[in-house]
Amino acid sequence: MRRAGNILFVAMPFLLAIGTIWAAQQLLQPEDGNWQCAAVMVTPSGEPTCTQWMRQGGGTAMSARPITPVTLAGLEAVRPPENFGPAPDLRWIGIDRLVVDPAYQRDLNRQSARHIRQIVERFDWRLFSAVIVSPIPGGQFAVVDGQHRATAAALCGIDHVPCQVIQADPGMQARAFEAINGKVIQVTKLAQYKAALAAGNEDAIKLRSICSKAGLRMLTSNFGQSCKAGDTMAYNAVAQICSTLAEGVAVYVLRCARATVDTDGVYVRAQTIAAMSAVLTQIRREWQQSPEFLSVAQTINQEQAFSRARQVAAYGSGIKIVDALAAEILSAMEAHTKRKKAAQP
Repeated sequence: MRRAGNILFVAMPFLLAIGTIWAAQQLLQPEDGNWQCAAVMVTPSGEPTCTQWMRQGGGTAMSARPITPVTLAGLEAVRPPENFGPAPDLRWIGIDRLVVDPAYQRDLNRQSARHIRQIVERFDWRLFSAVIVSPIPGGQFAVVDGQHRATAAALCGIDHVPCQVIQADPGMQARAFEAINGKVIQVTKLAQYKAALAAGNEDAIKLRSICSKAGLRMLTSNFGQSCKAGDTMAYNAVAQICSTLAEGVAVYVLRCARATVDTDGVYVRAQTIAAMSAVLTQIRREWQQSPEFLSVAQTINQEQAFSRARQVAAYGSGIKIVDALAAEILSAMEAHTKRKKAAQP
């Protein structure tokens, strides 16, 4: 009995650790249910944190790319400055101590109101980046970046927000504002689509499904991906079709646009998709779901048609490339109809 007690005494820390990890795994499950925590580490403060995520149902673990000094074209001879400036610090600061310097900050307008409203409606600390501020006389802090986030937090009834505090005079504050807001690498629609897929967004998943049924592949980057027949980067055009047309019609429109490209190295163009949509949903709706029209679309060479349409648009007053492409499609169908009638006895 004493031996069993000794074994239990020795094993107790391990059992407690296993219990803590199991409990942490349950607590750390993501809300969308697409991922589950596969490995947990307890921080020195006693807080559990997930170190590896696994797809629900035993899929592959989420891969991560470490941040390391990279070698890219144009970066081989890069030289950082000798002085990096004073390092910032992070702290929670009361919103009532935050102020805006109108000398360089933007005024709040209708667009600002819409942005703030979106933040309020979807407020989540995991989506909230630190407000960048600089101390000024009187115990206050000038907001360099994040006045929309701070305003939204105030509307949510929050009185303190996480801040990155930099030491900067008004001139440097203005420079920091310009550097942060004026030289931002724009997140492309394709990158947003990729992130939405990873997050399990229903609209993104629906778009991917419709593309797949149509034989299209929406690329997730406009850099470093080889192009094969059926690939497209026309996110806005495809998203417009998926959100406005019934799924069956959307699939057919995209399938017909896809049919105009049969070689690798050529993307299905946004103009082709828009023109095909105009023909099938506005001009000749009776051609929707017509196998005959799909066979005609397969005879159209997108690049040749696009070249002719661009020339027409260049010389025609007020004619758009999409309109000229739609005319190309209609001409192809008309020629097919004439050949069909001529072949009849």
